[in-house]
Amino acid sequence: MTVTFPLEFIFNQAAKSRQSGGGQSGLRFVAWIDFPGRRAGMGSQHADAGQETFYANMPGLIVVVPGTAYDAKGLLNAALAGDDPVAYCDYRVLAALPTEDVPDDYYTVPIGKAAIRQEGKDLTLAYWGEVTLDVLRALPLLKSAGISVEAIDVRTLKPFDEKTIVDSVTKTKRLLVVTHGHFTADFASHVVAVAALNVSGAKFDIMAFPDAPSPASYDMITWMTPDAPKIVERVKKLVG
Repeated sequence: MTVTFPLEFIFNQAAKSRQSGGGQSGLRFVAWIDFPGRRAGMGSQHADAGQETFYANMPGLIVVVPGTAYDAKGLLNAALAGDDPVAYCDYRVLAALPTEDVPDDYYTVPIGKAAIRQEGKDLTLAYWGEVTLDVLRALPLLKSAGISVEAIDVRTLKPFDEKTIVDSVTKTKRLLVVTHGHFTADFASHVVAVAALNVSGAKFDIMAFPDAPSPASYDMITWMTPDAPKIVERVKKLVG
């Protein structure tokens, strides 16, 4: 039996089409990549996050990872309207977010532009995708603790908005990147690398899922996954 995986088409055909055609042709293509996210009881084969990093490593491919309902619609519209192949990475858990702020009318969210969700001066907190829910729960706790956090939703991995991150870290001198992906070689490492290459004298840290398959046990996966209490403690450590 022969099985053809969509990943081969995306990597070898869609992402390379414009270069292969000498810039005179390309493939307008949007791959809706649906991730379940990390949830207890699903088991290692059905509870993963961070695979957007796979696609970010493919030259020629745009990668977007919405973290809000508004961005989910706006980024999809922008992807469909563009001329380049796009990996649209959608986490099902985000369906739990409120949708009252999503207009019925057509609109787009700019691809390649991060969103500053909250301004601050003590630390830059960068994130995207599924971990959005945990960050939103952590921010009011950090405010109550007297810590001023600048929260940046990266939302587009490629092209990556380096300027917004660098400008923020230049101001705060501290960067924490939070992801539900695995620690080793996650896109979080690239975010830190860009900031470190452009900002001297800053402190950097990454919160991620360990390099292990997701357990089905609620207690185990909760212990392993970055969540609001863990984010608060890590921020306090980095600021302190």
